[in-house]
Amino acid sequence: ARRANLPLYALLGGRRGVGVPANSSISTGTAQQMNDDIQKHRELGYKVHSAKIGGHDPNVDIDRIRGVMDALPRGEDVTFDVNRAWTPAIAIEVMNATQDIA
Repeated sequence: ARRANLPLYALLGGRRGVGVPANSSISTGTAQQMNDDIQKHRELGYKVHSAKIGGHDPNVDIDRIRGVMDALPRGEDVTFDVNRAWTPAIAIEVMNATQDIA
């Protein structure tokens, strides 16, 4: 960039590009509580959500995942953040139990 006497962004393709959407942060709770929180963030313009899960009972987390995914409209995305709460065995159990979800 210095040799070309250009700012680095210009050498990398310019200022314009595809933006990165900001995630809303959804606290853990029941699926209904989480969906209510997602709705509040949706009204603020969020289309991507990061939902906190990772309790002591993987079946409760499975229910949360299913409940949130069932209510999520087309065009929105959600990630599930377990904050290292699961062991590898629990992660595999939850992934196997939710593999049918798109």
